[in-house]
Amino acid sequence: MSQSGAYNSMLNEPMPVAQVGTPPLIAAPAHQWQTLLTVLMQTQNISVKVVGPTRKTVVSLDMGLYQPAKKLQMARQDLRNIILHPGELHIVMADLRTIGAFIDNSGLDMCWLESELYGLATVKHILEGGHVKQVETAHMETLQALFTLYQEALFQDNSDVHRSLQKLANQLNDACSNGSKELAKEAHGKLEEAVESLKIIEKMEEFDARPEKKPLFKVFRHYMRMVMEMMTFVRAVRTGDWALHLEALQAFTKYYFAHDMLNYARMIPVYLAKMGNLKETDPEIYEEFQQGNWVVNKSSSVSFCAVGADNALEHVNRSMKVSGGLIGITLNPNARTKYFLIAPELARLAEQAKEMAGTFSKKGKHHDAITSVCTHQEKNIEQLVDCINHFTNPFSEESEDLFNLVTKVVMPEKVKEDLCQQSVIGNTMLCRLVGDRIKSNKCSIWSLMKKRKLHTWRSTTKTLKVKINENVVELKEDRSLFARMCVVAKSRPEIDLKEAIGQYEFNVVPRSMFAADGSMFHCPSKSVLMNILEKLNSTPPAENAVSQNSSRL
Repeated sequence: MSQSGAYNSMLNEPMPVAQVGTPPLIAAPAHQWQTLLTVLMQTQNISVKVVGPTRKTVVSLDMGLYQPAKKLQMARQDLRNIILHPGELHIVMADLRTIGAFIDNSGLDMCWLESELYGLATVKHILEGGHVKQVETAHMETLQALFTLYQEALFQDNSDVHRSLQKLANQLNDACSNGSKELAKEAHGKLEEAVESLKIIEKMEEFDARPEKKPLFKVFRHYMRMVMEMMTFVRAVRTGDWALHLEALQAFTKYYFAHDMLNYARMIPVYLAKMGNLKETDPEIYEEFQQGNWVVNKSSSVSFCAVGADNALEHVNRSMKVSGGLIGITLNPNARTKYFLIAPELARLAEQAKEMAGTFSKKGKHHDAITSVCTHQEKNIEQLVDCINHFTNPFSEESEDLFNLVTKVVMPEKVKEDLCQQSVIGNTMLCRLVGDRIKSNKCSIWSLMKKRKLHTWRSTTKTLKVKINENVVELKEDRSLFARMCVVAKSRPEIDLKEAIGQYEFNVVPRSMFAADGSMFHCPSKSVLMNILEKLNSTPPAENAVSQNSSRL
């Protein structure tokens, strides 16, 4: 079974169902200081009246609100009974943007296009970390495709080990296909024992640490680790594992520094330091977190489907916006005030009505365990493996240069160095911030942070600004265009590349007279132009024709 969510749902038990309620909304921008302070004060007052003045309340915020809320808490003495918690959904979105920045223009994006998995607009959204579910699926499929190619290189000299593991993996796949949790857990245990007895992890570490490993190998192993660390964080949320949550977030934080995600780079170490002392400072909250009461679970029968508080809030917001929401009433203060007061209650009544009518489909298995979903993903993985292998297997490439998988464009030395040392660079910056701003008062946590400006694959593309009709348009050089034309030409036998390239130029203006941006080159010797023209007029026709032909040659 290829879907990670479906597989993990068979190995984990369901969690207790959480109760989700929605208080009245506030008709004010959330990012304003007075709004944020009002919400925090009211939250603390409600907590005092309900559970007492000594108990603390956990408030989950996205990073855009977490940072100013932390400033308020550190500046005031009346917000000490609140524990601020950054939302897991927004952390995952930041992780996806970081991963996209690392592989943009590496060739993987072109493989998604050439294998017909995604279109051009979808690939752009994936690199920008847009649609979370779609982006997670794309990286999971790519990770499994790269692992297939990695195994071919790893077990090239250990075919017996590979066959024994393949046999156990097939048994596990059959157990998952039968839908039996007992058989799946038994097969999983056998495979785990085999991995430990054969020392597969040690062999992988030795294989990765060999000095002859080339830069392309190192960079794509970095990408695989980034995806696995991100998915480990997702697993911690789905299962409510508090210790794994902190460990996975700690492992990924260094990439925020390397890729200039400054808000997360500044605040996540502060959050981790606070949570690291939670057992001593707030033992009651720590025990609640250990029991999994820091995530929201709505299913009593399906495991591995818990979400963060900010993700659960997005579900509630979606239920309030189904019937049109604020469309058409944002300019009417009275109508807007009424909407904010009654929208949560209307959403709750609508949910209860659907439950009474039986319109909810209560499935007994994870949504990723649907046969069509698994089949579609397995097909995508096969297509992606074939596409990457057709161009370049990054784990068997012996070149000393770092180059694009598809176009074979060689990256400069600075790009190669930064991409290969990304983890070291990020970890060094993380240790410096922790030492200077958290463990000591050498520098304020709110002091200015400098960007690292890591050289990535995308650094090689040039951006040219051209003014067109009083508008400035940015033109970016796309080195992969000619390579993609060659790939298309291979599937079109009627296209003669030699004839097409020899007869037609790929420019709108002659390169000998114009620059790449369309500006004409200035003639450096205008004073001799008239002499040249006079000589041409005085030359006999036959000689003139010969000289013109010679000049063309």
